[in-house]
Amino acid sequence: MDYFLKALANYANGNGRATRKEYWMYSLFATLFLIILLAVDMLLIYHGISSYLANVYGLAICCPGIAITVRRAHDIGLSGWYWWLLLVPFVNFYIGFKLCFADSESRENKYGPDPKAFERVNSESSRSDDSEKKPGNYDEYEKNFQFDDDLKWAFEILGCEQDASDDEVDCAYFTKMKESHPDKLPKDSPEWIVDAAKERLKKIKEAYLKIQKARKN
Repeated sequence: MDYFLKALANYANGNGRATRKEYWMYSLFATLFLIILLAVDMLLIYHGISSYLANVYGLAICCPGIAITVRRAHDIGLSGWYWWLLLVPFVNFYIGFKLCFADSESRENKYGPDPKAFERVNSESSRSDDSEKKPGNYDEYEKNFQFDDDLKWAFEILGCEQDASDDEVDCAYFTKMKESHPDKLPKDSPEWIVDAAKERLKKIKEAYLKIQKARKN
């Protein structure tokens, strides 16, 4: 339901990217509500009452439907104008299949950062918490002793203050990832420069994970 409401809130926003899950969930709830309203219309008409609820609803979701389709096209690296091809017979089968089943480009593209990156980082953070936790009475001591130094280093890597909000930390993380990504380098860059950029990216990610873990605890 959250995905449906999010799409409605961005009813005229064709910028950025929408994941496959976001697109599917919007389509699911939009169709479900349409079926319900059609049933209500039929019931009212059966009792001799004119009803156009489904028609009004269909018009209302046209704009958010187009917007999320455009963002979904962006997510797989296509221009938003590809949504027009959904109106072309036979071609619409291919475009519809791509929109519904193609996975997100696992990197930043010209339409925006990978929307799944934040989910992956949180997932890795959770796994890291489980794998790195040590049994015994020294857990609390280690946490308080190590995180002070680690967090100072982590915040310096991300370029933000230690009292920064979660949103500010997220913003700093994605900004650093965008600036330091190897894809930003010229294609003819020496291999050692590419390796250095990858190592920098790894450090940024490690710093972000440490902050996430510390704040969860």
